[in-house]
Amino acid sequence: MTCTSCSQSIENALQMVEGVRKAVVGLALEEAKVVYDPKLLDTNQIIEGLYPRNWIPEAMDEFEFA
Repeated sequence: MTCTSCSQSIENALQMVEGVRKAVVGLALEEAKVVYDPKLLDTNQIIEGLYPRNWIPEAMDEFEFA
């Protein structure tokens, strides 16, 4: 990610993935925080939702359940 337009585009794409409840993308740290329903999808499906935007993210092993 190199600009706020990129981060906003990625955030919008994440929010369009069925099962994602909330997505916030931080440009400065180049990370996204995603709240999703694990009954509907998993992290691989979230990542695959970004492939059409030519952005290949890395999944982190950090989870926080609310």
